[in-house]
Amino acid sequence: MVGWGGLGLAQLEAGELSEAERAFIEATAAAEEMGIVTEMLGFMVHAARVIGLAGRKTEAVRLLSSVLAEPMSEKMNMSDLVTVEKLASDALEAVRDGLTDSEFATAADAGRSLPYETAAKELIDSIR
Repeated sequence: MVGWGGLGLAQLEAGELSEAERAFIEATAAAEEMGIVTEMLGFMVHAARVIGLAGRKTEAVRLLSSVLAEPMSEKMNMSDLVTVEKLASDALEAVRDGLTDSEFATAADAGRSLPYETAAKELIDSIR
């Protein structure tokens, strides 16, 4: 799981968006299999960030909104200083640029009504 995450970060830094997305989704799958919800949500945020960078902004907003709708996200720390909620909120602001208010609202509403487990399954299924 950590290996996939590190690979995703390296590929993102190199500008290899497709490969970074796949690595973060693989990390999400590994975290899900292990039942580590904090890591799963964090890797979903990283995947959504890459999805947004690849131009699929409404998809990214939907995924990030699903993560943010999970009440646990505000209490789960990705590090000593950053919660999943903060990571997802920052990513959401970054992908919002370029979307109309209507596009953003529609995608955000769809994400808020989507349980994170379902969003993770859809994300994982997208590479299987």
